[in-house]
Amino acid sequence: MPSEHVIDVTAQTFQTEVVDYSHNTPVLVDFWAEWCGPCKQLTPMLEQLAEEFRGAFRLAKVDTDVEQQLAMTFRIQSIPTVCIVWGGRVLDQFQGAVPMEQLRQLLNQLFQELNITIPDEQGVPTDPTRARAYFQNKLAKEPNDGEALVGLGRLEVGDGNTDGATALFKKVEAASTHYTAAQAALATLGLLEQVAEAGGEDAARTKLQADPSDQRAAYLVACADAGAGRFVASLEALVALIATGTAEVKDDAKKAASVVFEAAGREDDQVEQLRRKLARLLF
Repeated sequence: MPSEHVIDVTAQTFQTEVVDYSHNTPVLVDFWAEWCGPCKQLTPMLEQLAEEFRGAFRLAKVDTDVEQQLAMTFRIQSIPTVCIVWGGRVLDQFQGAVPMEQLRQLLNQLFQELNITIPDEQGVPTDPTRARAYFQNKLAKEPNDGEALVGLGRLEVGDGNTDGATALFKKVEAASTHYTAAQAALATLGLLEQVAEAGGEDAARTKLQADPSDQRAAYLVACADAGAGRFVASLEALVALIATGTAEVKDDAKKAASVVFEAAGREDDQVEQLRRKLARLLF
């Protein structure tokens, strides 16, 4: 993953690109080798994090087979080894293929200790992995950040972790501008209770497949999609039911759609198109 935040360094460039650079920005020096299996696991994760953290640190890679003198200078005995350099000196180091989440926690803790702010992007990243990092970085700076709690909760819903999502939504304080969205998201998860009481998602989908005109089954499938974070699919079905459903189903679909629109937020173009479509139907 070539980028401005990831470089290869040699003995000749080490002073400028690592030591001098570290007086303004932390540098993670990744000692690796082509034949090293764990290195092939760790280095791509470090490169991804360098992008996600948008230059809050530099990743400097050292090929120990080529730069043996540098490896000796740092007394590298096994690889991968990562040294954290700040202010021209080594603050800490770790060895082995550390899991991604542990790496993120390590970096967040480091930036908090050094009082370093991670540059913000314009808006929330669309890629789920980068979005998760974005929200986690916000929470590292402010544990009660409503936007981050709701954002992470929605990602957890998308991953099927409703318990984790519920815990995150419930952390949003009443004074937060995101409290309403958190409560709506909790209500969306509550739609799953209706599905469970009616026999479960599989039963609803089986009924709908057997009879595509079964509006109650279509409503329950829409509720299941909403509870799982499949907001577009849910809203497409709900808006269709509001347009053509029986009085009872239409009323239930309106209530559910109100909750799902609030839970989905305003970032998805497809959701916004459906919002406008519903407005035309109702008004």
